[in-house]
Amino acid sequence: MTERLIDEWFSVTPPVMCTWLALNAPWLLGFRLQKNVETERPDSTAPVDPASLEFVALLPAELQGRPLLLKSELHYLMVVTEQGRGLVLFNLGDTVASIPPGVESWCIALTGFRSKPSKN
Repeated sequence: MTERLIDEWFSVTPPVMCTWLALNAPWLLGFRLQKNVETERPDSTAPVDPASLEFVALLPAELQGRPLLLKSELHYLMVVTEQGRGLVLFNLGDTVASIPPGVESWCIALTGFRSKPSKN
């Protein structure tokens, strides 16, 4: 029994070691993957004209304004503006593509909030 285990060990170990060395040789030799990281970020504080956003134009006229929140609801997009909220038939992927560069995927329009009244 012991002899069969030793034979199996010596028949399996060389191919496994050769495969491991082949896969890890670049790393062992000091090669590293380097991504080109863009160091310059677009200005995310630049004002965005709500009329230029296609999904805002699909809202009823009384709801059109600066978007405060976007939420995907199945194949609809819920858009919350300063005037209210509404659903438009618009793809979230197209929405993200139409937002100018520099606007993060999670953002809050702080100017849309009022300070909490004190209880004094």
